[in-house]
Parts: sequence; structure tokens; C-alpha cells
Amino acid sequence: MKNSDAERLTEHLLNVDEDILSRAYDTDNAEKLKEYKKTKTKKHFFTSPWFRSAAAVAICAALLVVWVSLPFKTTLYESYAFNVWDYRCLAVFYKYIFVGRVESEIGREYDKDGVPHTFYKVTPLMNIQGELRLGEGLTYKKQGGLSKSGMLCYVLSEDILPEQGKLYIFCAKAIDNGETLYSSGKNSTIPLEENITEENLAESAVVEKMQDACEKPAYMRDDHIPVSNVRSVYDLCENPTVSTEKLFKSENAAKLLNQNTPLVLPTEKDISKLMGDYNYFFVGTVSDGGKFCVSKEGVPYVEYTVTPVYSIVDGTIINYRKQQFVEDRSIKFTKYGGITVYGNDVELTRNDVFPEAGSLYIFSCTATADGEALYSYSPYAVIPLEKPRDGGDFSQIPLVKQFMNARKEKHEVLQPVMKECGTLQVSDHTLEKHIDFLYNQEIALAEKENREPVFDFESEIYQYPDWLE
Repeated sequence: MKNSDAERLTEHLLNVDEDILSRAYDTDNAEKLKEYKKTKTKKHFFTSPWFRSAAAVAICAALLVVWVSLPFKTTLYESYAFNVWDYRCLAVFYKYIFVGRVESEIGREYDKDGVPHTFYKVTPLMNIQGELRLGEGLTYKKQGGLSKSGMLCYVLSEDILPEQGKLYIFCAKAIDNGETLYSSGKNSTIPLEENITEENLAESAVVEKMQDACEKPAYMRDDHIPVSNVRSVYDLCENPTVSTEKLFKSENAAKLLNQNTPLVLPTEKDISKLMGDYNYFFVGTVSDGGKFCVSKEGVPYVEYTVTPVYSIVDGTIINYRKQQFVEDRSIKFTKYGGITVYGNDVELTRNDVFPEAGSLYIFSCTATADGEALYSYSPYAVIPLEKPRDGGDFSQIPLVKQFMNARKEKHEVLQPVMKECGTLQVSDHTLEKHIDFLYNQEIALAEKENREPVFDFESEIYQYPDWLE
């Protein structure tokens, strides 16, 4: 039995929890109990169903806004006219290669298809190829970036968009009358390692790899890489130049290009690099001052006729005939590198030596694919050499000795180097090739005359020197 009206009201009207009910036992009348219920059991508005529904809608709307505000990455696919994975090819295609810091994004423009091109302010910090003014901001343009709506972010396949404050190697060419540097595609912007800062750029393996590639651009590739001849307005313009018209008319291009260039002899490291880059080394002369030419792709070079007088070999019997040239034979030789074309001028970009008639040089070179000619492209590939004193032997000249010792090191390429297209670059003017020619010639002649072939193996050409190992 319930003891009072207050107790019955507590159970029937309030239907509250035990704590509230226990407090209601001490309430004297129902009115006070009702007031008690209003104050103690009133629900907060944020627990109501309508509030929960509204909150859910608001949260979904907020997430939708965040989702819409994040642009979707859209990949643009592009085919390349050359091997963009090979840094040596980049060194041919791009006039300017440098380490730079991204200061800011300064604008965008859109082509007729709505694809964006983004403009950045970049500060060059180190020149790898080309001579830009360091520490001064320049305008850099790159294909890719946000769409007009801001919902899409266009990026070329395997390319990246540079980020503010970060360091990159920029590979670029000048456009818009030189006022803008431009590039796009794979390896056009290469990030540096995370531990590399402006203070230790020389320690970057990526920078070192690019520097090495720029010393030996892939001029002889079969993909015929086009070359820009536009000079940037950010260029220092401090290197000496010669007019292309004067060079084309000259019968002694080397004299115009050398311009009293100070002679800098190679270090042991430089010679070691040559041993890895080339497979033929000899002392020789040129018969003329060189003919200046420019390929249809825009690459400048100088053509010569060279005559080997002393071959630098590694001293082993197994490689002697592969490395020994037939002496006093005229061979076509092409000298690349050290010069670049800007408009109507040719600029001397490094202290390269262009051989002149009447002087001796050490040549480091590689054969063309057909084996008929030789070419070189890097610093120290042609080095002036004094004649031996008192009719002495070339092997006693200190610089020749350095090359001979380096030739014997394990990093030396014993077999002819592989051409990029996959064929062996073997010169037709080596002793091995000459003996093969004589051998095949005698077999063909004997077959024609219906007799047994005769080989004079006692001839000097078949003999190995006593000093070979």
C-alpha cells in the first residue's frame, strides 16, 4: 500500500529514476513534486532528436565542403621524343640545368583545352649547365597545376609539381624571348635528398650524377634530340662568343674557338673518368684547323681529320690489337662539347681545347656505330702534348704515363663500349680490324684465283711487342 498521495504521484505521474523517486518521498505535496520534476528531469536541447538530425546534416555538409575543396589529381600522358630517363639526353635537350629554391607560385595560364601551366618564382643556387645569375629570382613555367575550378590538379605522368621552399634540380630552356624558363615531363624537375640544404649542395648524389651527365651529353644518340638556341635574360653572358657566320666561313675554326684559352691539365680523377667514358686513347695530330658545323637538331661541332701516331694501350696481349690503331692512317674525327649556339653567336661554355694543325694532342674518343669515324664530347677529351725531347719515346712523357697507368686500372672498359642503341662501337681502324680485313681479303682473292690462301704470319703486323704481358 502506498502511504500517501505524494508517493502515488511519485510512481504514477513522474515515472522518474530511483534517485529522483527517493527524493520525492520527502515532498509534502504534489505541486512541489511537479516543480521538482520540471527542474530535475528537464532534458537539454542538444539531446533532442531534431537537434541530432540537424547536427548530422551539418557534419555531412562540412565533410562534403572539405572533400570538394581538395583537388583531384588528374594525370596527363605524354610521349617523349628521346630517353628522358637518361640524364645525358637531358643535357642535350635543356640549355639550362641548375639547382634552385622555389620561392612561390606566382600565377597560372590555361591552353585551349583548359590544361594549366603554372608559373613559379625560383632562385638559382648552383649552375650545372649554363650560366644563370645566382641568387636572383627568375620566372619558371611548368605544365600542370590546378584547373580553373580548383577541383582538379593536372600533372604529367611521372612528373612532379615543385613545392614552395624546397630545393630541386631544374632542367629548362628559355622561351618568350628568354624571359621565362620552361620545362615539363619526367625529370624536368628533380627533388634533392632530404638531408641536402643550400649549404651542402656539393654532397648531393643527385647533383653529382647530373654534373657528370652534363660533362658528356648524349650527342650521338639515334633519337636526334632537338636543341634550343634561345638565350635566357637571366644569363650572365660572360663567356666569350664568336659569330656563327665567321665560323662557317673559316677554314681554321679551332683558332677562333680556342681564343687563348688557358691550359688546364686533368687530374687523376679526370683521367679516370675518361677511362670509363671512352675506349680509344692515342697521341695524334690533325691535318687542318677544323670545319665548324651545326646539326639539323641544332648541335654545334667541329670536324677534323686525325692521324694517330702512338696508341695508349693497357699492356695486355688480349687487348692490344683492340686498342692499338694502325699508325699514320687518316680518320674522321668529330669534336662535340665546349660550345653552344645562341642565335647568331657561338658561346665558349668551358675550357675545352680544339685541336689545331701542326700540334700533338692526346685524344680520348669512341667510334661511331659504323666504325668509320671517331668522336668525343667531354672536358679533357683533347689535351695538348709537347713532343718528346731528343727524339725520345712518347711513353716517357709524364702525361702519357698517367694515361697508360690509368688504362691498366680495373675500371677500364676492356671491350668497346656499348652504343646506346645496343651495338658495339668498334673502330675499323684498330689493328684487330685491319688484320681481319687482310685475312678476309686474302681468302676472297685466293678463292677468285682458285688457290689456297697464303698468310705471312712473320710479317710485323702480326707480331706482338715484347713488352706486352
